[in-house]
Amino acid sequence: MDRRGELAFEENTFGYGGVPSHIVVVLTEQVSNAYKDFLRKKKISYIIAGKEQIDYDVMLDKFYNLFHIKRMMVGGGGTINWSMIQNELVDEVSFILAPIANGDPDGNRFFVAKDPFTSIKETAFQLKSVEELEYGTLWIRYSVKKM
Repeated sequence: MDRRGELAFEENTFGYGGVPSHIVVVLTEQVSNAYKDFLRKKKISYIIAGKEQIDYDVMLDKFYNLFHIKRMMVGGGGTINWSMIQNELVDEVSFILAPIANGDPDGNRFFVAKDPFTSIKETAFQLKSVEELEYGTLWIRYSVKKM
């Protein structure tokens, strides 16, 4: 999601788990034609979903109708993750907990409320499973409780 057209992609794919995946950027109508031309030159697909903010209903409709995507994994930062939760678009939260820490007070957070995109709102989860992986690492999965 790049509502203002600021991300400078080097490639048109992103590797996840050793599998290259084609990048599809979600833009708003405020993005310049120059940025859209940049994406076309890089052979990066994009959709426009919203005037100034991302319209999630339009975005999901376009993903389904244009790309035939019925299920997606969002591996975003804390603000994108939280906005998906706030818009009730998440069925499951899955994360890996590794036995390592650095104490960085400015480190990344899994969920971050950020104006004007999201607000602080309590959300509950139901534990689905915990699986122990190598080296004491845990794979934890939660379903989102409907309030």
